[in-house]
Amino acid sequence: MSTNTININATNNELYIIAFGWSASYQLAHIQSGNDNTVNVQISIVPGPYGRPGTLNGVNNSIDQNYTVYLPSGQYTIAGVGFNWGDVWKFHYQVNSNGPQQGFGPHGSSSGWVWNSNNADTITV
Repeated sequence: MSTNTININATNNELYIIAFGWSASYQLAHIQSGNDNTVNVQISIVPGPYGRPGTLNGVNNSIDQNYTVYLPSGQYTIAGVGFNWGDVWKFHYQVNSNGPQQGFGPHGSSSGWVWNSNNADTITV
């Protein structure tokens, strides 16, 4: 069995990571963080019945967590979407050993949907 991994090491302010295929989509991560708190999250993706992971809240503290998400066997595209609550924003994650997906916004950035991963990663589960 092959395990896919996603390593997330920046979320400021809210990040969703989704796996989608031909017939369904699955939430892999929902992280809320800010206040310059560190984020170190590793997600292992393996075959099995899906169960949505909970929200990781790092608004007032750092997040250092590993967890497993089970997905039905198949091919998926991985996409990330970032939301800014106001001012500086930053997102960074890496799927397997592919190049990182990342985005940064300066002081004074407006709030709302501010970032999405633009180079789709694919995985086979």
